[in-house]
Amino acid sequence: MKIGAIGTSFIMDTILENMAATEGIDCKAIFSRTYEKGKVLADKFNIGKIYTSLDDMLEDDDLDWIYVCSPNSIHYEQSKKALLAGKHVLCEKPFTTTSEELKELISIAKEKHLYLFEAILPMFHPNYKLIKENLPLIGNLKMASGTFCQYSSRYDALLAKAIFSRTYEKGKVLADKFNIGKIYTSLDDMLEDDDLDWIYVCSPNSIHYEQSKKALLAGKHVLCEKPFTTTSEELKELISIAKEKHLYLFEAILPMFHPNYKLIKENLPLIGNLKMASGTFCQYSSRYDALLAGNVPNVFNPEYSGGCLMDLNMYNVYFMVGLFGKPESVEYHASLFENGIDTNGILYMKYKDFMCQCMAAKDAFCENGVQILGDKGYIKVTPSPSTCQNVTIVRRKEEDIHFELPENPWSYEMIGLVELINNEDFDECYRRLDVALQVVEVLEEARKSGGLNF
Repeated sequence: MKIGAIGTSFIMDTILENMAATEGIDCKAIFSRTYEKGKVLADKFNIGKIYTSLDDMLEDDDLDWIYVCSPNSIHYEQSKKALLAGKHVLCEKPFTTTSEELKELISIAKEKHLYLFEAILPMFHPNYKLIKENLPLIGNLKMASGTFCQYSSRYDALLAKAIFSRTYEKGKVLADKFNIGKIYTSLDDMLEDDDLDWIYVCSPNSIHYEQSKKALLAGKHVLCEKPFTTTSEELKELISIAKEKHLYLFEAILPMFHPNYKLIKENLPLIGNLKMASGTFCQYSSRYDALLAGNVPNVFNPEYSGGCLMDLNMYNVYFMVGLFGKPESVEYHASLFENGIDTNGILYMKYKDFMCQCMAAKDAFCENGVQILGDKGYIKVTPSPSTCQNVTIVRRKEEDIHFELPENPWSYEMIGLVELINNEDFDECYRRLDVALQVVEVLEEARKSGGLNF
């Protein structure tokens, strides 16, 4: 592969380093809008040619592949140019902005008999292949609604058969992309569909309760995105309906079935008497700049139960309550935007013998993770409380214990859910609902403490 690389962003350094270490790949040219930026990478990785004109690079007969690593919005334009110039293309994710754009690229690639790939990490990972091969062993679910369809097409055990959207056009984009047969613009109509046994709710936070209740009353099992509901009374009602109708009701939150989360709980005695715990989840929101510009996205709108506590800090709360139960008291210190929404905050949860600190931000970023401290050692979790991928147990004069599961944590949630359903384990479902209710109660107390008026 003789590659011409497009882009000089920070990630290109890592990409070129891996290309240089891989036999059969030779990056021979780089395109940059400014010669100086291109020269920095060219000098570092011994790249012979620097282009400031993409058209000139595409005319280079010494190149047979183009690697596109430019801003997302121009992936389509540059990939199309490369294909039309007779070059194979490897394009950074996301491929294109719209499905129509990608359909056009695929058509050109097929017509010209060219390779076209999206550069996304799990693409060739052996463990990803193993997960897919073993999914048929764990049963079959038919589910509907929300962005679940982005993932369900990858797993043989999950069938997204319908999607609900307020506008037909938006629903059709996902239906076409993931081969979903039915598009509903009326939730009531979808709930009358006897071909569906599950509803996946991934709407704005403030209407989770209303839509989950409708689904349960229609006799459907429900998987609802976090946070379950805004108030504990709402969740109590949903739990009551689910039990009365003998239906499953789950909250979709990543650590729920993660093997490492279970291992953390099992190994807590190794670090002795608990002294303190902290969880950090700070991630600069892609919609924060819009908020600063005067718009109010749903995730920063009190009317939709948005904000930092109900989004990122909820992962910290769930992590701690799932391990230690409901705290004795809760105190939330939040930074409030002019519309009254919290953009960051620190939540203190007091237990009988120790304290928990939960810190989160949607207007800043940092290294995230969890630390649980005891008098004999500590447990460290990275890269975030939502994924639990790396767990290290450190003790004095003892060898460290390390658990690592780098795979997509979403897969563990789905596999665990299907196994529980195949075992018809309603008792475990209801136990998890008890935890979910404690979490909602903590969030309720925190909002009151932090001056959030919803």
